[in-house]
Amino acid sequence: MTKNADGYNVVNEPTTYSLEKLKSITGNQSYDLSYMIDFFPDAHSITIYNTHSREAFGSANLLEK
Repeated sequence: MTKNADGYNVVNEPTTYSLEKLKSITGNQSYDLSYMIDFFPDAHSITIYNTHSREAFGSANLLEK
């Protein structure tokens, strides 16, 4: 993710998969996606992204232990 000219987080060159729907658009949330790791062995990070507004809310490095 990087910031665009307006200061919004954006995703560059994504390969996208819809894994889970957001529980809410506010507050802290946690998702256990460990069961999906074997299906995407080349994935290095995951980003929470709203396809409608084209806005990224956050990302996580999957290579950290």
